[in-house]
Amino acid sequence: MNGLPDLRTCLEGLSWRYLRVLMAAHDLRLKPTDRKADLVRVLAVHLSRPEVVADLFLRLEPNARQVLAALLQQGGALPAHTVAGRFGALAIPPAARQADASSVTILLQLGLVFLWPSRPQPGERLLLVIPAELHHVLAARLPGPAIVGWTPCERPGHPADADRHMAVLLVTLAAESIRLLLGYWLPPTAVRLVADRLGLSVPAGRRLRSERHLPYLAFLHHLAAAAGWLEADGCLTPAAWRWLEAPPEQRWEMLWQACRQKAEMLPAARYFAWAALPTTVRDAVTAHLATRPVAEPLDHTAFLTALRLTDADDVLRTTPDEAVVAWLTGPLFWLGLLDRYEGSDGRPYFALTRRGAWLLGRPGYGPPAFPPPAPCRPDPDDPTRLRWGLGVLPAHPARLAPFCRWETSGEAEPLLALDGERVAAAVAAGRRLSELFGILHAACGRPPSRSLQAQLRVWAARGQAVRIREVVLLETAEPQLMADLRRRKRIRRHLGEALAPTRVVVNPDALPAVQAQLRDLGWVTHLPTASASSTGDNTVNLAVSTATALYTAALVYQGLAEHVALPVPAESLDALAGRLTPVQRAAAAFYAEQVLADLEAALRGYLALPAWVSAGEATDVLSTLEAALAAKADVVITYAGAGREATLVRRVTPYWLEEHRGVYYLVAYCHLRHEERVFRVDRILKCTWGDVAHDGSLLYVLRPSS
Repeated sequence: MNGLPDLRTCLEGLSWRYLRVLMAAHDLRLKPTDRKADLVRVLAVHLSRPEVVADLFLRLEPNARQVLAALLQQGGALPAHTVAGRFGALAIPPAARQADASSVTILLQLGLVFLWPSRPQPGERLLLVIPAELHHVLAARLPGPAIVGWTPCERPGHPADADRHMAVLLVTLAAESIRLLLGYWLPPTAVRLVADRLGLSVPAGRRLRSERHLPYLAFLHHLAAAAGWLEADGCLTPAAWRWLEAPPEQRWEMLWQACRQKAEMLPAARYFAWAALPTTVRDAVTAHLATRPVAEPLDHTAFLTALRLTDADDVLRTTPDEAVVAWLTGPLFWLGLLDRYEGSDGRPYFALTRRGAWLLGRPGYGPPAFPPPAPCRPDPDDPTRLRWGLGVLPAHPARLAPFCRWETSGEAEPLLALDGERVAAAVAAGRRLSELFGILHAACGRPPSRSLQAQLRVWAARGQAVRIREVVLLETAEPQLMADLRRRKRIRRHLGEALAPTRVVVNPDALPAVQAQLRDLGWVTHLPTASASSTGDNTVNLAVSTATALYTAALVYQGLAEHVALPVPAESLDALAGRLTPVQRAAAAFYAEQVLADLEAALRGYLALPAWVSAGEATDVLSTLEAALAAKADVVITYAGAGREATLVRRVTPYWLEEHRGVYYLVAYCHLRHEERVFRVDRILKCTWGDVAHDGSLLYVLRPSS
């Protein structure tokens, strides 16, 4: 039933005395000064923990479990007078625990059920309800109605939830960079890792080397492959990320649609009977199943007999009964469309669930009550540890997982801990720290604290101090020759970052054009073998492909996140990079760095600004700089910076002069900032050169003697 009240709303509707009874029932600390809001906050946190609810359930008597089963069967709510007439009177408000208290009263005293609305209006029906947060946990403990004479079979994993398990599988694949064997099968290490995280029991006496030994894990992988959520290299497709970001109702519907996909050609179809069933047979079985009453047990033989009697088109004529039973007791049971039971005579039975009636489109049946949306919960004592609780969109853990390690497995609330090595490795691979801050903000519902940001910056620094990248260099024998080449517009537009006075990065995509320009100037060059694709006339064609353009746009978009809060699609960056050659990746990085450098220059005010000094003075400075370049000497300049930057005296090592849009620029190494900088010549107020010495805070310039 949709619209169940959440736990906090139910607690806020109780009296202060009622709340103190609940606190005492759970052995929670009470103080005379506690206000009602304090009690509500403590109880909401305590009762929302799955392990607490599981412990309470184990302590319940059979009659109390029958009350919960009846409520779950009806979507989580029943009229209070109906429940009282069947299971005993209600004590409102509940008094201290008594030996003769009814099952409903015990549940009220434990806070597993509540009366709703708390203040009914005249003519309004009073209901006994299970809060939305507890509904999901109790439904996993009570998969179906309490049926006398039949023992319910448990679904695999902990908690028994196919939606949760699919999310864990996709999150693991997104974070661990697992390459599939033969383009499909999980490698043995990945099988053991996922089985541990799902809480799956390993078959006795068998080494877990293949997912074929765990049919349930193979089924989850089969669903992901049939839905097109996995690439051959194990990366997630955009469709998989759409599933991770969808609300729970849509995720379940998409799982069911994936289960019905035509997937007879997938490798799993050769090993499992249910995977080899044609789509027509699956549709015939589910269509007949949709006509069965909800929660009415039926043995396999009776169902198969009725199914074949209604098969007028002979769809099942060549299908063995074992394959149909495998479909019923495997995928349909694992997805929660059916409940399985074992009768007192040892025979197997199954029954259609309310979830199955909803997914099969039975009129009058809607989606079950799902936990309300909730953020990841940081540990109060250690904010680097985050719990993936119920109600959290799986997309948040999927984006966090590359930066985290799993500290718990096979539990209802996995614990992810931010790890220094993983953060540093992600930053070294090109992920930006601002992206991680945005992911944490979205996952936890609030920005990371200053202390956490400081810790992450320390970790990220380990991945930024040293960098390995692919570049193509243009080298000259003399700095003056490099300066001459950079003055030529047709060559300069293909040049990027200067690494030294005689070395500069070249756009790999423009190597043929650079070579042609150098040949016209009389310089003989040779293209690197790795970047040239020779044809009959020795021409090179390195046109920018669509994938290169997309990768360039993604790098620029990622760089913009340093200045503007943007949802960075980092999960697709690696997939795009994997489709490119080293030359294409280097070309894309060149284009992106050029765009981001122009953006930085614009933000710092280095472009389209008027001259700050007279033209005559600029000419004098220019001649002084040219003389210093010819003498290979350092220069001391008094520079008027842009924006909020004050006038500073700097010692620089000139590299070259270049003209852009009628303005001269000096490219030099700044000894004040310890990095290469670009200075507008018309902002240099004073320029001297000679032997430069540095003594403490005073700078002396010794002019050469005439």
